[in-house]
Amino acid sequence: MDPQQLLQLLSASLDGSDPVARRAAEEQLQAAARAPGFAPLLAHAALEGSLPLPLRQLAAVLLKNTCAKRWQEGERGFEPPQLSDADKARVRDQLPAGLAAPQSKLRTAAGAAIAAIYNFDGDSGWPGLIELLVAAVRQRGDPNLVAGALRCLCLMAQDLDEERKPALLADLSGALHGIVGAEAGGLAAGGGGGGGEAGAGGAPLVRMALRIMAELVAGLELVEAGADARRRQRAARDAMAPLVGPWVDVIGGVLALPFDGAARHLWGCKLEALRLLQLLIKFFPKHMEGAMPGVMAAAWRMMAAGAQLHQELSVEGEDGDDEAPAGDDGPDEEGPLRLETVISQMFELLLTLSGSPRYQRLLVPALPDLAALCVSYSQMSAAQEEAWAGDPNALIADEESEFVGPRPSAELLIDQLVEEMGAPALEAAVAAVKRRLAEADEAAARGAPKWYRLREAALLVLGNLLAAADGAPARDARARAEACAVLDSVLQRELRPDAIAAVGGDDEGAGDGPFLPSAWPSSPPPCAGLLVGRALWLGAKAQPIASEAQKQALLQAAALGVAGPLPVAAKVGACRALAELAPALPKPSLQPALPGIYSGLLALLRESTEETAHLVLGTLAALVQVDTEVAAQHVMQLAGPVLEVWSANVADPLVSDEGLDVLRALAACPRCLPQLAQHAIPLLTQVIQQPRAQPPMLVEGSLNLLEVLAQPHAPEVAAAVARAALGPCAALLAATDDPSEAAAATALVVRLLRTGGANVLQWGPPGNGPDAVRALLLSCALRLLSPQIPDGCSAAAGDLLLALLRSLGACPPELVAAAAAKLASGPSPRVAAGLVPFFSALALADARALLDLLASTSVDAPDGAGGPGGRASALAAALPPLLEAAPDVAGGLATRRAAAALGALLQQRAHPALAALSVRGAPLEAAGGARVTRSAARRQGGLQYAQVPAAAKMVHVLGALLSAAEEDDAWAAAGLGAGDWDDDDDDSDGGGSEASGAGRGGGGADALGGGLGGGGGAFEDEVLERSAAGTPLPEDPEDAADPLAALPLRDVVRAALSPVAAAEPALVRAALEGMPRAHARAVAALLGP
Repeated sequence: MDPQQLLQLLSASLDGSDPVARRAAEEQLQAAARAPGFAPLLAHAALEGSLPLPLRQLAAVLLKNTCAKRWQEGERGFEPPQLSDADKARVRDQLPAGLAAPQSKLRTAAGAAIAAIYNFDGDSGWPGLIELLVAAVRQRGDPNLVAGALRCLCLMAQDLDEERKPALLADLSGALHGIVGAEAGGLAAGGGGGGGEAGAGGAPLVRMALRIMAELVAGLELVEAGADARRRQRAARDAMAPLVGPWVDVIGGVLALPFDGAARHLWGCKLEALRLLQLLIKFFPKHMEGAMPGVMAAAWRMMAAGAQLHQELSVEGEDGDDEAPAGDDGPDEEGPLRLETVISQMFELLLTLSGSPRYQRLLVPALPDLAALCVSYSQMSAAQEEAWAGDPNALIADEESEFVGPRPSAELLIDQLVEEMGAPALEAAVAAVKRRLAEADEAAARGAPKWYRLREAALLVLGNLLAAADGAPARDARARAEACAVLDSVLQRELRPDAIAAVGGDDEGAGDGPFLPSAWPSSPPPCAGLLVGRALWLGAKAQPIASEAQKQALLQAAALGVAGPLPVAAKVGACRALAELAPALPKPSLQPALPGIYSGLLALLRESTEETAHLVLGTLAALVQVDTEVAAQHVMQLAGPVLEVWSANVADPLVSDEGLDVLRALAACPRCLPQLAQHAIPLLTQVIQQPRAQPPMLVEGSLNLLEVLAQPHAPEVAAAVARAALGPCAALLAATDDPSEAAAATALVVRLLRTGGANVLQWGPPGNGPDAVRALLLSCALRLLSPQIPDGCSAAAGDLLLALLRSLGACPPELVAAAAAKLASGPSPRVAAGLVPFFSALALADARALLDLLASTSVDAPDGAGGPGGRASALAAALPPLLEAAPDVAGGLATRRAAAALGALLQQRAHPALAALSVRGAPLEAAGGARVTRSAARRQGGLQYAQVPAAAKMVHVLGALLSAAEEDDAWAAAGLGAGDWDDDDDDSDGGGSEASGAGRGGGGADALGGGLGGGGGAFEDEVLERSAAGTPLPEDPEDAADPLAALPLRDVVRAALSPVAAAEPALVRAALEGMPRAHARAVAALLGP
């Protein structure tokens, strides 16, 4: 393509009068971008001063995009072909001249293209570029070149490596300081400051210089390890230290510039100055200490002016009033700068100061005014009021998440001031709330239209103080009294019945009494619903310090709030108040209000979505849990809507979990459960009968809910669940490969077995006798034990086997063989550990019979093992993985049973099959007794292990269990749980799976919370495995009655090992020699001399 053709295409693509020709030109330009020589042509066109400016701008933009897409193959967004080396060289030669263009748009485009190329090439690909830019800034000759170089450096700064930034800081800090000082002085004098175009004057230069400086100072963060990195950082800090004072002076000058709506072009300068100041405080605290009073005076004036500006533009202005237009020569292309961004950065600085004992003294004299300003900054903006009044989901989401802006920043600062500075800050905050409440009343009396925003902000600040984690306001008598007085005021104003009625438009409820004028100066303000909601929210936060009379008044207001025709924003506050109040009120006070509250909540639930539904369901759950008597009278009224919302939102973890909590609370009430089950079982069974036709998560959720209904206290309901759901559940297990569905289905079957015991055989589907039910249950277990299904589906196989064993009283040999085959197939550690309690129960019942059965049964052997046909005895295939998994068993009682089972097997160590069996022991050491390194292990195909007799391995496992238990006891004595530490040392003594397993579980499993019901099941991490888990299973009566439950693990291990040590001391001595030293010491100490 020749230059003339390029110009014609550029002109046509800018011509809006002929859309067809314009589109054709754009397509030809896209095609030409793949041709050699196109990028240099664009560079030439962009720099040709005789061409019209729009053509040059378009050429510069196309050049930037071409470089970004075609410069380096393999980079993200790359589009072939890659530019040739010759084209790249020509572009590098031409582009720097664009930085001196008189037009800011061209300088910006050229800088963006250079930054994109440097991002690909770095210093090695474009040598001398950084030096060229630094020289332009330091010489400060051509103002346009200075602006272009700054723009380019600003775009490049974030991509500079950590080695380049400190060096560049030393080269540029003086020049940047000179630019900021000179230009800011011009801005303070009311001039443009030079170096820019009309309008913004020198403000873009100041902002870019400050941005670059902040990026370079941020590079002082030590992100690399090693002496070289520390040396570079120290050298850069030492070089920068003498300039800290002068920089603080110019920063103070920038902060002292006007901060108002007429000086919007200065907002960006202030933003960058605040960022840089915060970084200087971080990296040069000693040098900054003496300079801080002066700069903080300027920052304080800026904060006070910012509060007025925030009031004018954000609180009282319209949406969009609080924006500063983006300049062509600014430091980025992020669009308009919002006032809230500048204010948030100011709060970041204050948070840094308040968190440092070095600087807290600067804030102490200003605490009263600072707290008052925080209340002012906490006012909602016009945009927030509109969004929250129209969408309660937005209100809930914003308040429950950490969104950016003055409001949350002010909350964080007050919290930190109270936490760091104690009583003085708390006193100042409470006084600020009183002060702003009084000012809001004065504004209302004057007829100010937005007076309610200041009152709402004061109530918000007070509520956040009351919710402080350390409870300081509740402990401070003065603060408590002041908070109760404010609570009285809202009860006498926003929360009086006639005020609530007025907000809802109920003229009868409002009446003509004297209250209305004092509550709402004329009529309720436009966002009265938000204000009533905030008052109710405050009531929820103040509940711990409220008097009984105040709690009663809050209950009445909250009941009116959910039942009356109020805006949803007010109902949100009512829900929060009810959830907090219900557990604190005596039942005689609460119960009369519950029917109306339930009606109001259910009406709100029907029109709720997302966060609102989550809140309403949480409130219902709290009320039902507190009082089941009234809930029993309204169970069908509650169950239907909750089931409907739950099923429609089952894939939403928040809503579905809250819905399940409501239904769980109803199911826990004996009077509620029968009606709930009668309504829910047909609906839920329908879902699991056609699993593939359901939306995501509904099948799993339905199984979870059926499990909730099968309560142990109501076996007749559990029987109804079994008759309806056992058949579909078994069919689902037979077909699914979804771990979540399999886990939920297994949990339901286990719950039915543990609830019904042997009676479950009578609970089968219609027409199925006990034998058919037995076969159905066995088919479920065999499916979970199939080596062909994913291990995630088999996670609860051990629980089901144990429940079947206890319910049926005996275990069919084919089930034992299937469990052995599953172990032989090499399942995940979780699945293997889950099978340990099942085999423990068999061994405790009759260890000899178990060994005979396993020895006489053949299964597919692990890879590389077994005899002819790849078969091996179930004992040889299953016992090694069982012994490896035993330290991982979950639950204190399950661990004791495993230890006792090992003792029972050791008593049968003379059994021919057991005596002939050797298993994996400790890792073999390298020559000279050294540990095998990872690289050596890789070279030899992995760690090599010694082979030891199975009986010796059992002693090893008992030692691991004992050592882990003693370690957990030591941590408990120190006030820590087993989960409070993490051992990441892969080379710890012992090295094998015994040591690692003992560190994770073993005798210390009590700290892990146990498995399913604490009774031998290994359904560990059940809640994590299932997205909407049902209620945890209660302990079996067998578990509570098991003598092992009352024995320390030490005694169980001693009972297992002492007979062996007495009869065969050589066996125990040999086993101790092959154990990790810590384990051997624990066993030796246990057995004594």
